[in-house]
Amino acid sequence: MNDIALNCLTNFKYPQRLTQNTDQDTVRNTTQYAAQYAESLSLVNRCVYSNNNLNGRHVHVYGGCLFSGGGGNGQEIHMKYDESSTEEDPVIRAWGIDSKGNGYERLIHVNDVDPQNATPVEMKALEEHLFAIKDEVIASAGRRSLMANIMCSLSGFDVNEKLNFVQYMNEGAAITLDKSKAMRSRLDAERYLFYFREQQAK
Repeated sequence: MNDIALNCLTNFKYPQRLTQNTDQDTVRNTTQYAAQYAESLSLVNRCVYSNNNLNGRHVHVYGGCLFSGGGGNGQEIHMKYDESSTEEDPVIRAWGIDSKGNGYERLIHVNDVDPQNATPVEMKALEEHLFAIKDEVIASAGRRSLMANIMCSLSGFDVNEKLNFVQYMNEGAAITLDKSKAMRSRLDAERYLFYFREQQAK
């Protein structure tokens, strides 16, 4: 996802998106729900109505990485497998820039990433590992909810800030009008949690 898309997401307002649906009852009901949702204490709501912006920063992109890119407030995430990584204990080296413009670098043991208490960079490492091993759920075809996207969390959270991504992704799915995208996002959230519990049980 590029910076322009994320910047647009930061300034997103629910009623504007409803102009695509001309059914007045649907527009009225969904607008009312959105207004109520905006007042709730939700994780995804913090991203939608965040005052974060890209502040004119240019995001660096590196080759040869599992992932390399950026998101809200000029934050960056870059990652590749560390030399210490094994099939039984996948380790990803992640580095980039946080919301304050400071650099960071850390090793992430993928099997220890708890999606109910993880940072955006940890969750991205988990996602990229499951892509790399061609996980049947995460790597499957099908569009997901933009509002449940891990990188979109950077619009409201620091790259190293802990949050419950299962809650975040389900909240994003709940406000997605496209039911198929919402379903895919919910399945992803369940898969992340199942993978963590499966690894911890070994």
